[in-house]
Amino acid sequence: MTDLFLLDSLKQRLGVTHDKQDVYFQTLLDGVLAAVEAFIGRKLEAADYVERYNGNGKNRLVLEQWPVISVSSVKINGRAVDDWDFDNWLLIRHACFAQGIRNVEVSYRAGYETMPADIQEAVLIIATQRLNEIENKGVQSKSLAGETISFSSFGQSGGIPQSAYAILMEYKRKAV
Repeated sequence: MTDLFLLDSLKQRLGVTHDKQDVYFQTLLDGVLAAVEAFIGRKLEAADYVERYNGNGKNRLVLEQWPVISVSSVKINGRAVDDWDFDNWLLIRHACFAQGIRNVEVSYRAGYETMPADIQEAVLIIATQRLNEIENKGVQSKSLAGETISFSSFGQSGGIPQSAYAILMEYKRKAV
């Protein structure tokens, strides 16, 4: 999706003008993107999904992936239904979704065709921090005479720098 853009942006941020470390940087970015997706609890890149849900007897279902771009089909108990609509992460039906176990099948496309700029920035912040941790072996600061060494720590944010954490919290699913 934006791998080349992110790679170029990371290299620019680091002042790297050669391509000798591109594979290393790309591997790091792939890992950071995977960690970001795990943190926010969904995939970022637009993709097609076919998922089964338990019918809840209500007129709405919360889809796993979002934002929803399109819904191509909805089946309840194996029958296609067409009295539905969608909004960002909700599938809404004029009637109810009949109760049952995994009896609702939804085919849809969700995610970002273009990754939002703030998520890109969060990925770059985390990648830069990871590179600094690797280069400095986790040492954030040290003083020679007093023999003080401190290590980088982002305990409350699960290892994510605070500025990136604040961005990513906006993309986590809120309770419904």
